[in-house]
Amino acid sequence: MTKTKLTIPFRLALDAIVQQPEANENAPLVVILHGHTGWKEEAHLSSLANELAKSGMSSLRFDAPGNRQSEGTIADDYRVSNYIEAAEFSLEWCKAELAIDQTRTAIVGHSMGGLVALQVLSHNHDFLAGVGIQPSGVMPIPDSELVDQRAETELDGEIDLSAEYFIDRAKFNSVEAALKIRCPLLLISGSRDEIVPAEEVRAIHEACEGSELGVFDASHEYKYEPQPLLEITSATVDFLKSHLCAEA
Repeated sequence: MTKTKLTIPFRLALDAIVQQPEANENAPLVVILHGHTGWKEEAHLSSLANELAKSGMSSLRFDAPGNRQSEGTIADDYRVSNYIEAAEFSLEWCKAELAIDQTRTAIVGHSMGGLVALQVLSHNHDFLAGVGIQPSGVMPIPDSELVDQRAETELDGEIDLSAEYFIDRAKFNSVEAALKIRCPLLLISGSRDEIVPAEEVRAIHEACEGSELGVFDASHEYKYEPQPLLEITSATVDFLKSHLCAEA
């Protein structure tokens, strides 16, 4: 497989990784989205990209606008709306610039990335499949939380999140998005997830007719749990392979 770092020329330059199988010409493409204050090289995303390549699928990962190595700032540019726009732009850029099969694409997101994936799928019906792993965005944000806040991050310690971030985030609801999704959708929850409880993921599943639901013995940070990481990655790859690869 090949792994290439590149910059996607979104209005805020996106630091990205494209991973491709050995026989990469005309392979399907999977867009992989990290969660809130996450990054493109987290263990669960890297593991997924590796396994997709072994199964003949290319993948794209990038840091959200304003986050980590992508252009912009947390204060001004780290917004769910920008993340949605960046995901859609990145897919079209890949179709134009990479040797992929433009008719076989899918999108996967974890946590906030799952929210973004569902929003994209709700109005972009070109995707053949989607996966939401512990997707957030079910519960409304109370007015009392639409204020400046500090958040603890894994790599950068405490960061300041403006009220504008939460006001923007409050515009998007995963259950409402699920009602509009037309492609096959796999939703994954963790029975030990205290960030996005399993019942919230089930609500998305119930809103999306024909969707599949997998419940795993996992916390929200399953990237640190070897067995759940293996099981969730395998379930995701198997689902995508069944919808993207002709030989499946």
